[in-house]
Amino acid sequence: MLWAVGGLAFLLRAIWVFAFARIPEGLSDPFLYHGYAIRLASGRGYQSLVDEPTAYYPPGYPFFLGGVYEAVDLLGLDRHLDTVVGLAQSLLWATAAVAVVLTARWAFDGDKGRRVGLVAGVVLACWPNLVTYAAAWLSESLFVALFAVSVAALTHAARVESTVGAHRTALAAAALSTGAATMVRPQVLLGLPLVALAWLLSGLGWRRVLVLAASLAAGVALFVVPWTIRNASVMGEAVPVSTNGGDNLCIGFHPGARGSFQFPIEYCDTGEFWNDGVDAELRRNAETRERAMDYITSEPLSLPWLSTRKLFYTYRSDDD
Repeated sequence: MLWAVGGLAFLLRAIWVFAFARIPEGLSDPFLYHGYAIRLASGRGYQSLVDEPTAYYPPGYPFFLGGVYEAVDLLGLDRHLDTVVGLAQSLLWATAAVAVVLTARWAFDGDKGRRVGLVAGVVLACWPNLVTYAAAWLSESLFVALFAVSVAALTHAARVESTVGAHRTALAAAALSTGAATMVRPQVLLGLPLVALAWLLSGLGWRRVLVLAASLAAGVALFVVPWTIRNASVMGEAVPVSTNGGDNLCIGFHPGARGSFQFPIEYCDTGEFWNDGVDAELRRNAETRERAMDYITSEPLSLPWLSTRKLFYTYRSDDD
Protein backbone atom coordinates (compact mmCIF):
# COMPACT_ATOMS: atom_id res chain seq x y z
CA MET A 1 0.00 0.00 0.00
CA LEU A 2 2.82 2.42 0.86
CA TRP A 3 4.54 2.10 -2.49
CA ALA A 4 1.23 2.20 -4.36
CA VAL A 5 0.20 5.48 -2.73
CA GLY A 6 3.66 7.00 -3.19
CA GLY A 7 3.76 5.81 -6.79
CA LEU A 8 0.34 7.30 -7.49
CA ALA A 9 1.41 10.66 -6.03
CA PHE A 10 4.56 10.67 -8.15
CA LEU A 11 2.88 9.50 -11.37
CA LEU A 12 0.13 12.15 -11.33
CA ARG A 13 2.67 14.89 -10.72
CA ALA A 14 5.14 13.59 -13.30
CA ILE A 15 2.40 13.75 -15.96
CA TRP A 16 1.62 17.33 -14.94
CA VAL A 17 5.32 18.25 -14.92
CA PHE A 18 5.96 16.93 -18.42
CA ALA A 19 2.97 18.90 -19.68
CA PHE A 20 3.29 22.20 -17.84
CA ALA A 21 6.66 22.71 -16.11
CA ARG A 22 8.31 25.96 -17.23
CA ILE A 23 11.24 28.07 -16.03
CA PRO A 24 9.64 30.98 -14.11
CA GLU A 25 9.58 34.44 -15.68
CA GLY A 26 8.44 37.83 -14.46
CA LEU A 27 9.01 39.35 -11.03
CA SER A 28 7.39 36.85 -8.67
CA ASP A 29 8.30 34.46 -5.86
CA PRO A 30 9.16 31.61 -8.30
CA PHE A 31 11.41 33.91 -10.35
CA LEU A 32 13.21 35.11 -7.21
CA TYR A 33 13.69 31.55 -5.95
CA HIS A 34 15.12 30.69 -9.36
CA GLY A 35 17.57 33.59 -9.18
CA TYR A 36 18.69 32.71 -5.65
CA ALA A 37 19.24 29.07 -6.65
CA ILE A 38 21.37 30.10 -9.63
CA ARG A 39 23.61 32.16 -7.35
CA LEU A 40 23.89 29.35 -4.80
CA ALA A 41 24.72 26.76 -7.44
CA SER A 42 27.41 29.02 -8.91
CA GLY A 43 29.07 29.45 -5.52
CA ARG A 44 28.13 33.11 -5.03
CA GLY A 45 26.24 32.48 -1.82
CA TYR A 46 22.76 33.45 -0.76
CA GLN A 47 22.38 36.76 -2.62
CA SER A 48 19.46 38.79 -3.89
CA LEU A 49 18.93 39.68 -7.53
CA VAL A 50 20.95 42.85 -6.94
CA ASP A 51 23.88 40.66 -5.81
CA GLU A 52 23.80 41.68 -2.16
CA PRO A 53 23.49 39.40 0.88
CA THR A 54 19.87 38.78 1.81
CA ALA A 55 17.75 36.92 4.32
CA TYR A 56 14.38 37.93 2.92
CA TYR A 57 13.17 34.44 2.05
CA PRO A 58 13.75 31.48 4.39
CA PRO A 59 16.78 29.69 2.90
CA GLY A 60 15.50 26.11 2.87
CA TYR A 61 13.81 26.08 -0.53
CA PRO A 62 16.45 28.15 -2.38
CA PHE A 63 19.14 25.79 -1.06
CA PHE A 64 17.09 22.78 -2.18
CA LEU A 65 16.77 24.29 -5.65
CA GLY A 66 20.45 25.17 -5.68
CA GLY A 67 21.31 21.52 -4.98
CA VAL A 68 19.06 20.39 -7.83
CA TYR A 69 20.67 22.94 -10.15
CA GLU A 70 24.15 21.65 -9.29
CA ALA A 71 23.05 18.09 -10.03
CA VAL A 72 21.54 19.21 -13.34
CA ASP A 73 24.81 20.90 -14.26
CA LEU A 74 26.91 17.85 -13.34
CA LEU A 75 24.67 15.56 -15.39
CA GLY A 76 24.54 17.91 -18.37
CA LEU A 77 20.76 18.23 -18.21
CA ASP A 78 20.58 22.01 -18.40
CA ARG A 79 18.08 21.91 -21.27
CA HIS A 80 15.72 19.93 -19.06
CA LEU A 81 16.01 21.99 -15.88
CA ASP A 82 12.28 22.57 -15.59
CA THR A 83 11.52 18.86 -15.90
CA VAL A 84 14.20 17.79 -13.43
CA VAL A 85 13.01 20.29 -10.82
CA GLY A 86 9.42 19.13 -11.32
CA LEU A 87 10.34 15.46 -10.98
CA ALA A 88 12.40 16.17 -7.86
CA GLN A 89 9.39 17.93 -6.37
CA SER A 90 7.16 15.04 -7.44
CA LEU A 91 9.37 12.78 -5.33
CA LEU A 92 8.85 15.13 -2.40
CA TRP A 93 5.08 14.80 -2.76
CA ALA A 94 5.40 11.01 -2.97
CA THR A 95 7.38 11.13 0.27
CA ALA A 96 4.66 13.25 1.88
CA ALA A 97 1.94 10.80 0.81
CA VAL A 98 3.86 7.84 2.26
CA ALA A 99 4.44 9.76 5.50
CA VAL A 100 0.71 10.46 5.79
CA VAL A 101 -0.06 6.75 5.40
CA LEU A 102 2.48 5.88 8.11
CA THR A 103 1.09 8.55 10.44
CA ALA A 104 -2.35 6.95 10.28
CA ARG A 105 -0.92 3.47 10.82
CA TRP A 106 0.88 4.63 13.94
CA ALA A 107 -1.99 6.76 15.22
CA PHE A 108 -4.63 4.01 14.95
CA ASP A 109 -4.35 0.30 15.61
CA GLY A 110 -4.85 -2.58 13.19
CA ASP A 111 -7.18 -2.41 10.23
CA LYS A 112 -8.45 1.04 11.16
CA GLY A 113 -4.95 2.49 10.80
CA ARG A 114 -4.50 0.86 7.40
CA ARG A 115 -7.90 2.09 6.16
CA VAL A 116 -7.42 5.65 7.39
CA GLY A 117 -3.87 5.69 6.02
CA LEU A 118 -4.97 4.51 2.59
CA VAL A 119 -7.73 7.10 2.31
CA ALA A 120 -5.60 9.97 3.64
CA GLY A 121 -2.66 9.04 1.43
CA VAL A 122 -4.81 8.82 -1.71
CA VAL A 123 -6.46 12.17 -0.92
CA LEU A 124 -3.06 13.84 -0.64
CA ALA A 125 -1.82 12.06 -3.76
CA CYS A 126 -4.79 13.14 -5.87
CA TRP A 127 -5.70 16.57 -4.45
CA PRO A 128 -5.73 18.73 -7.62
CA ASN A 129 -3.93 21.88 -6.50
CA LEU A 130 -1.29 19.81 -4.69
CA VAL A 131 -0.62 18.04 -7.98
CA THR A 132 0.01 21.35 -9.74
CA TYR A 133 2.53 22.49 -7.13
CA ALA A 134 5.02 19.92 -8.40
CA ALA A 135 5.65 22.05 -11.49
CA ALA A 136 5.83 25.36 -9.62
CA TRP A 137 8.94 27.01 -8.18
CA LEU A 138 7.28 27.37 -4.77
CA SER A 139 8.29 26.13 -1.34
CA GLU A 140 5.12 24.11 -0.68
CA SER A 141 6.55 20.91 -2.16
CA LEU A 142 9.55 20.88 0.17
CA PHE A 143 7.69 22.11 3.23
CA VAL A 144 4.80 19.64 3.00
CA ALA A 145 7.25 16.73 2.60
CA LEU A 146 9.34 17.77 5.61
CA PHE A 147 6.26 18.53 7.71
CA ALA A 148 4.61 15.21 6.84
CA VAL A 149 7.78 13.30 7.76
CA SER A 150 7.98 15.25 11.02
CA VAL A 151 4.37 14.43 11.95
CA ALA A 152 4.87 10.73 11.13
CA ALA A 153 8.09 10.55 13.15
CA LEU A 154 6.55 12.40 16.09
CA THR A 155 3.58 10.03 16.08
CA HIS A 156 5.89 7.01 16.15
CA ALA A 157 8.22 8.50 18.76
CA ALA A 158 5.32 9.19 21.12
CA ARG A 159 3.89 5.70 20.61
CA VAL A 160 6.88 3.42 21.27
CA GLU A 161 8.79 3.03 24.52
CA SER A 162 11.55 5.55 25.12
CA THR A 163 14.09 2.77 25.69
CA VAL A 164 13.53 1.16 22.30
CA GLY A 165 15.93 1.87 19.45
CA ALA A 166 13.01 2.62 17.13
CA HIS A 167 12.02 5.44 19.47
CA ARG A 168 15.44 7.08 19.23
CA THR A 169 15.46 6.73 15.45
CA ALA A 170 11.99 8.26 15.17
CA LEU A 171 12.93 11.07 17.53
CA ALA A 172 16.06 11.87 15.50
CA ALA A 173 14.01 11.88 12.29
CA ALA A 174 11.42 14.15 13.88
CA ALA A 175 14.06 16.57 15.18
CA LEU A 176 15.89 16.80 11.85
CA SER A 177 12.76 17.13 9.70
CA THR A 178 11.26 19.74 12.03
CA GLY A 179 14.51 21.71 11.98
CA ALA A 180 14.68 21.54 8.20
CA ALA A 181 10.99 22.51 7.89
CA THR A 182 11.69 25.56 10.05
CA MET A 183 14.18 26.76 7.44
CA VAL A 184 11.43 26.59 4.81
CA ARG A 185 8.46 27.90 6.82
CA PRO A 186 9.41 29.23 10.29
CA GLN A 187 5.69 29.35 11.18
CA VAL A 188 5.89 25.61 11.85
CA LEU A 189 7.32 26.48 15.27
CA LEU A 190 3.92 27.86 16.30
CA GLY A 191 2.60 24.31 16.31
CA LEU A 192 5.18 22.83 18.69
CA PRO A 193 3.41 23.98 21.90
CA LEU A 194 0.24 22.29 20.61
CA VAL A 195 2.21 19.09 20.03
CA ALA A 196 3.51 19.21 23.61
CA LEU A 197 -0.01 19.81 24.91
CA ALA A 198 -1.33 16.84 22.91
CA TRP A 199 1.38 14.64 24.40
CA LEU A 200 0.45 15.73 27.92
CA LEU A 201 -3.25 15.14 27.33
CA SER A 202 -2.51 11.68 25.94
CA GLY A 203 -0.91 10.71 29.24
CA LEU A 204 2.75 10.50 28.20
CA GLY A 205 3.86 12.20 31.41
CA TRP A 206 5.69 15.48 31.76
CA ARG A 207 9.18 13.91 31.97
CA ARG A 208 8.84 12.19 28.62
CA VAL A 209 7.19 15.23 27.09
CA LEU A 210 10.19 17.32 28.18
CA VAL A 211 12.57 14.85 26.53
CA LEU A 212 10.56 14.87 23.30
CA ALA A 213 10.26 18.68 23.28
CA ALA A 214 13.97 19.13 24.06
CA SER A 215 14.86 16.84 21.16
CA LEU A 216 12.73 18.91 18.78
CA ALA A 217 14.29 22.12 20.10
CA ALA A 218 17.75 20.67 19.50
CA GLY A 219 16.82 19.78 15.92
CA VAL A 220 15.55 23.28 15.27
CA ALA A 221 18.66 24.84 16.84
CA LEU A 222 20.90 22.64 14.67
CA PHE A 223 19.57 24.43 11.60
CA VAL A 224 18.62 27.87 12.90
CA VAL A 225 21.69 28.77 14.97
CA PRO A 226 24.27 28.50 12.13
CA TRP A 227 21.98 30.50 9.84
CA THR A 228 21.47 33.16 12.50
CA ILE A 229 25.25 33.43 12.87
CA ARG A 230 25.54 33.78 9.09
CA ASN A 231 22.96 36.57 9.09
CA ALA A 232 24.71 38.40 11.90
CA SER A 233 27.97 38.17 9.97
CA VAL A 234 26.82 39.33 6.53
CA MET A 235 23.83 41.51 7.42
CA GLY A 236 24.90 43.01 10.71
CA GLU A 237 21.86 41.70 12.59
CA ALA A 238 21.11 38.29 14.13
CA VAL A 239 18.03 37.44 12.06
CA PRO A 240 16.91 33.93 13.18
CA VAL A 241 15.61 32.74 9.78
CA SER A 242 14.30 35.42 7.44
CA THR A 243 13.32 39.06 7.13
CA ASN A 244 9.95 38.56 5.46
CA GLY A 245 8.14 37.91 8.74
CA GLY A 246 7.06 41.55 8.93
CA ASP A 247 5.57 41.46 5.43
CA ASN A 248 3.77 38.19 6.19
CA LEU A 249 2.26 39.62 9.36
CA CYS A 250 1.23 42.83 7.65
CA ILE A 251 -0.46 40.93 4.82
CA GLY A 252 -2.66 39.17 7.37
CA PHE A 253 -3.21 41.97 9.88
CA HIS A 254 -4.09 45.43 8.64
CA PRO A 255 -7.13 47.70 8.41
CA GLY A 256 -9.52 46.04 6.00
CA ALA A 257 -8.02 42.54 6.41
CA ARG A 258 -10.60 39.86 5.63
CA GLY A 259 -8.59 36.62 5.77
CA SER A 260 -7.64 36.29 2.10
CA PHE A 261 -4.30 37.10 0.50
CA GLN A 262 -4.18 40.81 -0.16
CA PHE A 263 -1.18 43.09 0.04
CA PRO A 264 -2.21 46.40 1.64
CA ILE A 265 0.15 48.66 -0.24
CA GLU A 266 -0.63 51.85 1.63
CA TYR A 267 -0.55 50.41 5.16
CA CYS A 268 2.50 48.15 4.68
CA ASP A 269 4.50 50.31 2.27
CA THR A 270 7.62 51.61 4.01
CA GLY A 271 9.13 53.13 0.88
CA GLU A 272 11.85 50.47 0.83
CA PHE A 273 12.12 46.85 -0.25
CA TRP A 274 14.59 43.96 -0.44
CA ASN A 275 16.23 45.29 -3.59
CA ASP A 276 17.26 48.51 -1.82
CA GLY A 277 20.06 46.78 0.09
CA VAL A 278 20.67 45.06 3.42
CA ASP A 279 19.83 48.02 5.68
CA ALA A 280 16.57 48.71 3.84
CA GLU A 281 15.61 45.03 4.09
CA LEU A 282 16.15 45.02 7.85
CA ARG A 283 14.29 48.30 8.36
CA ARG A 284 11.33 47.16 6.31
CA ASN A 285 11.03 43.94 8.29
CA ALA A 286 11.01 45.83 11.59
CA GLU A 287 8.56 48.48 10.41
CA THR A 288 6.01 46.16 8.82
CA ARG A 289 6.12 43.89 11.86
CA GLU A 290 5.49 46.89 14.12
CA ARG A 291 2.56 48.06 11.99
CA ALA A 292 0.99 44.61 12.04
CA MET A 293 1.38 44.36 15.81
CA ASP A 294 -0.15 47.81 16.20
CA TYR A 295 -3.23 46.59 14.35
CA ILE A 296 -3.39 43.36 16.37
CA THR A 297 -3.22 45.18 19.71
CA SER A 298 -5.76 47.79 18.62
CA GLU A 299 -8.24 45.26 17.16
CA PRO A 300 -7.88 42.08 19.29
CA LEU A 301 -11.54 41.12 18.89
CA SER A 302 -11.05 40.72 15.12
CA LEU A 303 -8.56 37.87 15.52
CA PRO A 304 -11.02 34.94 15.95
CA TRP A 305 -13.02 36.20 12.97
CA LEU A 306 -9.86 36.53 10.84
CA SER A 307 -8.71 33.04 11.77
CA THR A 308 -12.05 31.59 10.68
CA ARG A 309 -11.94 33.54 7.42
CA LYS A 310 -8.40 32.36 6.71
CA LEU A 311 -9.57 28.76 6.92
CA PHE A 312 -12.48 29.58 4.62
CA TYR A 313 -10.26 31.17 1.97
CA THR A 314 -7.68 28.37 2.26
CA TYR A 315 -10.27 25.83 1.14
CA ARG A 316 -12.19 28.12 -1.19
CA SER A 317 -9.36 28.62 -3.66
CA ASP A 318 -5.62 28.48 -4.10
CA ASP A 319 -4.99 30.93 -6.90
CA ASP A 320 -2.22 33.13 -5.48
